[in-house]
Amino acid sequence: MLGRKLAGRYSVVKPLAEGGFGETFLAEDTHLPDSPQCVVKKLKTGSHEPALLQTVRRLFDSEAKVLHQLGDHPQIPRLLAHFEDGEEFYLAEEYIEGESLADKLKPGEQLDEETVIQLLHDILEVLSFVHDQQVIHRDIKPSNLIRRQSDGKLVLIDFGAVKQVTTQLAESATQMPRTVLIGTSGYMPSEQFRGQPRLCSDVYAVGVIAIQALTGLRPSFGEIPEDDSTGELAWRDRVSVSPAFATLLEKLVLYDYRQRYRSATDALLAVQTLVTARQAETSPAVNPIESLPETVVNLRHGNPAPSPAAIPANTVQQVNTAQQLATTAQQTLGNPATTPTTPQGAHTHSQLAGTAAQPNGSSPTTPQGDRPSPATGDTPSHTVVASPQASAHKMVRFSRTNALTAGVIALLMGGTALAFTSPHLQSVCTVLNNCSQDLQFQATFEQAMEEAKSAQSRYQDAKTIADIQAAQKQMDEAIAEMNKIPKNVKIYPKAKQAISTYQAEHKAMSTRIEKETKAGETFKKANTIAQAVQKKTKDDDSISTLDQHKAEWQKALKLIQEVPKDTFIAPQAEAKRQDFDKQLKALNEQRQQKVAAAAAAQRKLEAARSVPAASTPARSSPTYVPPQQSTSVAPRPAPAPAPVRSAPAPAPAPAPAPAPAPQRQEPLWGAGSSDQPAGGEPLW
Repeated sequence: MLGRKLAGRYSVVKPLAEGGFGETFLAEDTHLPDSPQCVVKKLKTGSHEPALLQTVRRLFDSEAKVLHQLGDHPQIPRLLAHFEDGEEFYLAEEYIEGESLADKLKPGEQLDEETVIQLLHDILEVLSFVHDQQVIHRDIKPSNLIRRQSDGKLVLIDFGAVKQVTTQLAESATQMPRTVLIGTSGYMPSEQFRGQPRLCSDVYAVGVIAIQALTGLRPSFGEIPEDDSTGELAWRDRVSVSPAFATLLEKLVLYDYRQRYRSATDALLAVQTLVTARQAETSPAVNPIESLPETVVNLRHGNPAPSPAAIPANTVQQVNTAQQLATTAQQTLGNPATTPTTPQGAHTHSQLAGTAAQPNGSSPTTPQGDRPSPATGDTPSHTVVASPQASAHKMVRFSRTNALTAGVIALLMGGTALAFTSPHLQSVCTVLNNCSQDLQFQATFEQAMEEAKSAQSRYQDAKTIADIQAAQKQMDEAIAEMNKIPKNVKIYPKAKQAISTYQAEHKAMSTRIEKETKAGETFKKANTIAQAVQKKTKDDDSISTLDQHKAEWQKALKLIQEVPKDTFIAPQAEAKRQDFDKQLKALNEQRQQKVAAAAAAQRKLEAARSVPAASTPARSSPTYVPPQQSTSVAPRPAPAPAPVRSAPAPAPAPAPAPAPAPQRQEPLWGAGSSDQPAGGEPLW
């Protein structure tokens, strides 16, 4: 796989991981500038039958849509592409550079409670978005959580889409239902082992990670023991934590899924409530009176009329004020004759002073002279004045009525804080329209809205892809802030509606970025082809070579015409299109000139050949006269044809030499020979 280019785009650099469901590689996207790195996951199908491939193709497309939807969150890797190459299926995702949580949680090393609470909050924050989409991750574990190097946020990876497709493919191949465990041992609850995962199954895994961080034990090695009678994880004796946090953590990992938090959203709300309570407990004590404005509470029969200015916004001051005023009221009720003295010291600069109506019926005196006195004939009233300007050394005597009045003040001033920490008193702060949690998240919502609107304006004024990416990042941050708003506050419905709107705009930004990126790639490709053709073009090119150049120019022109008119690169693309038109027109003219010149040369050649043929007279063919045969010499007979043989015929024998002239010879017998015939004649 190393060096292989998948889908003609993703060049594999090195393997990252391999498992039973697939392989993961680090790759480079060669179609983008600077070839950014990405992660490519290969699905192991194990079969190439057409019916099964069709099934897995459908499932794979469905899972890719889910991953694309989840990629809108800034802490979830974006799905870049899903494609098929050689009957193999691949996912290309954003590469997250950072440190895995598995590297942070070292065996035997224990993290403190505050760090673990923050870790829980970070994990549940991104997981709540996943659960809001009704998606179960099913493999929450430290190695699937990466602390991003750029901003330090946790990023959730490996959503198991490849695993789900592989499982369903196996079921289709065998025609039998199978229970394939998708997850990691030690982090899976019992229902997930049975093949029936739920949203709360992911919550269980998050709780196990928290226990691992607290105790230093490794769940995947079975180091966290279980109670034999209940099946619950037995970890409380390994570490000391606050009771409130221990209760929350135990609910995360309960054996019975019906008793756990139903989703990450519910668990996140519980963690946020715990964090708020801990902050209230650890806040420094302040003087309950010194920062309060002067307040007059006039108690008439059945008509208490507290001044709105008497209710401060600061929650911690309300709590301390309510507690001290309630204590004072109790002391006064128990002993009306007791005269409480305002504490004096370096941190005491104000005093609670109370005055009652005088026996002679005169109106009570207050430092605020512009307040109207009770109308004549009204029922006498008792007035309590809380004045920061009162003397720190003045002794104040409380009557029973004054003490009751102080209790009313305590209720009014402390109602908001009590309602914030106790669901039973939520209606009190709702009536007063001063719930501190509502106010807190109202401010969060307004700030996030300002960020979102700023991102919108930035997007509309964008001139480059980098500008859109910056606007998208700002929109991500605004959406993330809105996602922090819990469901139990007033502003939540508006926040939810705003999140939906801005997520749609965020998606539009992603679409625009893809469009601009594709347009830039097309422009670059067309320009590269044009530059290559220009380098190869010469004045003495043949017609066939010019035809090849023409085809390349037409290809470049077609690409440049595909650049959308509403993209950043469109003006440059239009200029290039006009230039390509000129180049193509010049090439056509050059070709026509070549064709005309070749035709003229051909005509000239044909004319040159026809002129000599017309001026030269035609020659008569000579008459053949056979040779005269000599009468004295007999013609030689034609030799008989030689018989066809496999071997070559022997050469003819040479003609015999002429016989010598006859000489006189003596007869065979000599003179006087006894052999002489009769008559004396020779034998011949």
